[in-house]
Amino acid sequence: VLFAAPQGRFRILGQIYKTFLIVEEIQTAPPESVPSGQFWIVDQHVASERVILSRMTERIVSQGPLSQALLVPIVLELGLKDSILFERVASSLRRMGFETEPFGPRGVWIVRAVPTILGRRVADRKLFLKFIEELASFDTTRRSEEELFHDVLAHFSCRSAIKAGDTLLPEEQAQLLSDLLSVEHFRICPHGRPS
Repeated sequence: VLFAAPQGRFRILGQIYKTFLIVEEIQTAPPESVPSGQFWIVDQHVASERVILSRMTERIVSQGPLSQALLVPIVLELGLKDSILFERVASSLRRMGFETEPFGPRGVWIVRAVPTILGRRVADRKLFLKFIEELASFDTTRRSEEELFHDVLAHFSCRSAIKAGDTLLPEEQAQLLSDLLSVEHFRICPHGRPS
């Protein structure tokens, strides 16, 4: 697959280990018939995570969050400590497009909608329970609202991204690389890993 981007011309040579894309950057200097560019090894998960984070941020800034209602809401039965942590990030979740609310006795929460850009990958009870498990590492009491929002956004971008082990068709590989090259900070993921 050969295509042009603002950063140059590229040829995707393929996917290896269902994890990496091998990409050749083609020099445009004469003679054009002899490519003499660099090879890139692109981590498909990291690239997807960066694209999702950038697109979510752009959408939230320009239009506000867009949500998709769940046919069957997710019910989370949490202990008191976990419920307090979840309540601390509820405004960040709403800002992203999640619709959450406390329900019934203390510790029960309902997730009624998810951000459309994250899709069905995040409409999963187990994913939310894992998120709540990881909330303690977010240090919610010492973080500003904006830092907390970025942490939550990065977490769900990671969870909804293409995974290592996902087979990508050639057109999906090209779309991922094209999307990656169109976002700011395309060389790193939200956690600082190189794409």
